[in-house]
Amino acid sequence: MIEALPTLVPVGEYIAVGDALGCAPVLFHALSKVESLEDPRAIRREDHWWRKMRFASREAKAFDRKPNPKNMDDRWTILREMDAVCQADAPLNLRARNAAILCHSLCWSQIMGFNHRSCGFDDPRNWLDAVQTLQGQRECLIAFVTDNPVLQTAFQRRDYPAIAHHYNGPNYRANKYDEKLRTTVRKLETAGVTYA
Repeated sequence: MIEALPTLVPVGEYIAVGDALGCAPVLFHALSKVESLEDPRAIRREDHWWRKMRFASREAKAFDRKPNPKNMDDRWTILREMDAVCQADAPLNLRARNAAILCHSLCWSQIMGFNHRSCGFDDPRNWLDAVQTLQGQRECLIAFVTDNPVLQTAFQRRDYPAIAHHYNGPNYRANKYDEKLRTTVRKLETAGVTYA
């Protein structure tokens, strides 16, 4: 189902998210550029989370040093391969069942799988299914931000350090996430992108 997504997120998605959260749509457009280059099919494995969550089988360990390929189709293939290993390992360690999903960030907003509950899903597999459509991605991001009132207020106030802290994590300064977001917003506003 992921193949049916467009190459770039339509501007209407940013408008819908902004309207739902009482925020400027340009913020979510900038977030999308910073997180995924506006790719709704974006996927990234976070290896440090994978090593913490996976079962220590030989098959699971084989993915420890496997790089994130540039091609998103290849990344989705690796996720499916990892998930198959996790399913096989689940009888030995039930916690490993969803490890492949939990250690990936998905779609244009790059929300981590371990945040599935903040997106409104008890089961990470249902969250994975949801983010394979634009509507599901939009609804998950809205739920994720709504679940954290401090983050929602930060978006509403354009408080870039607070957005960075609550969206990207407490180490956001290391990669200048707040500055990247602010700069991208300025560029979009200067370019005159229409959000109507």
